[in-house]
Amino acid sequence: MLEWDQVGALVQLARDARSGRTFADRFAELGEGLRRAVPGPVFSAMVIAPQAPQSLLRCEMHGRDPATLEAYVRHYRPYDPMGKTIMEARGCAVLLSDYLPQREFGRDPFSGELLEVDQTRHIAGLAFDIGQGRRLAVTIQRRRGEPDFSQAERRLLDLVAPDLAGAAKGALLHEEIDALAQSEAPADARTGALVLDTCGSLVGLDASARELLARRNAAIDALCADARALAGAEVGATCERFLPGEEGSLRCRLSRGAGQPAQVLVLLELVEPPGDGFARLVERVRLSPREQQVVRLALSGWGNHGIAHQLELSPGTVAVYLQRAYRKAKVRNRKELLGLVQRLSR
Repeated sequence: MLEWDQVGALVQLARDARSGRTFADRFAELGEGLRRAVPGPVFSAMVIAPQAPQSLLRCEMHGRDPATLEAYVRHYRPYDPMGKTIMEARGCAVLLSDYLPQREFGRDPFSGELLEVDQTRHIAGLAFDIGQGRRLAVTIQRRRGEPDFSQAERRLLDLVAPDLAGAAKGALLHEEIDALAQSEAPADARTGALVLDTCGSLVGLDASARELLARRNAAIDALCADARALAGAEVGATCERFLPGEEGSLRCRLSRGAGQPAQVLVLLELVEPPGDGFARLVERVRLSPREQQVVRLALSGWGNHGIAHQLELSPGTVAVYLQRAYRKAKVRNRKELLGLVQRLSR
């Protein structure tokens, strides 16, 4: 059973998993949070590709020189008793002591050379398949004289595992789109398309999608989760999501394609926010703060289920807020409410 402080740590880690656009930013935050939840002086996160096992694609390390990860990948990984778990990518916590009894510690180059440098004795690790053949490996390490990781700590790592995998996939997708957005794209794009695999990794996108996603800084992690959810669905299965942005929301329609490996097509459409008429409506009919949130999204094209998901309400509660707004504005439906806002904008 988790303690309350551990529950709080899990909630904070879930939030940290979506902060920052780059791998380094996200795992800097996650490393600090994870070491508070499961204490250990050293934290590491690295992304490698099986086809280039001696190359680090991304890495972040706290409490030890990051060059240690480079040395591990180039020279010591073949001797790591936990190394095979990276390729297996099971997404559950494993301990060094599961594979290397204490009596045999120091008899191989990994434990006798690399770990001996800073007297590391205990390691808890997780490994994930994050798409396109890439593997994410995360570890927390403890030194000589410190206790091994407990079953409760292992369980906590298992619980946070989906957030760690999602953080890596979202960050890498952000980085790929940001890199592609350096090329010229139409500044007035209103629609676009991209293709994800069912792990949430980017397969391709058009110039308009680059502009819509990168320049509006849309939070696209949710698309990764949706793509993964469609992995087990039938060919042709669809879902829809709205991504908020300062210059308007993006309506995202996802559909699962045929073929192997399966891919997900995402069609993007810009839905611009209400203009000055909305502010005048709020002032005229005195909408409450929550009514304002619901009405703003409704006028931007969101359906009740989308609004409910975005604001963490039930669809029934969304309908109640809309009906209150209709009564205050003396209109019967969204169409009449939109017409009123348009007239107030003139």
